[in-house]
Amino acid sequence: MAEFIRPVIEKLIGVLAARTPGLLAAREPFTAIGKQYTGVAVNFPACWVMAVRTEFDPDIQGMLAEAHTLTVKFGVAGTEPDQLAEDAMAYMKAVDQAITASVAAGEWQALRVFVRAHDYGPLWERGNVIARFPELELIVETTEV
Repeated sequence: MAEFIRPVIEKLIGVLAARTPGLLAAREPFTAIGKQYTGVAVNFPACWVMAVRTEFDPDIQGMLAEAHTLTVKFGVAGTEPDQLAEDAMAYMKAVDQAITASVAAGEWQALRVFVRAHDYGPLWERGNVIARFPELELIVETTEV
């Protein structure tokens, strides 16, 4: 029976949990990695792996050829805009490198895994705290019966 995007999400959460702490150098690891951003982040830095869509290739017969689109969204907070920009870039680099290293290590059961885009997003301010919620868009192409 087809699993569709669920195993892809579980795999990506595992990759990020295992690989990002070592890639963040002196920065704090993600406090949690969830499956859906609700608009509220209680503890920073937080991370979410969210399903966006699955597209199917109608020309493939006898199996499902799927292209899964996922968004990795993470939140960083601080009080200084320039430092927050540096933090956002550092966390994005760690997320991207974790994915790239896992692909190079052959950890994915997929035809292709690639990062399509980085979006650093706007600054949000509440009181004396500012936050940013960058997003990485990931495509994972799989087949299943």
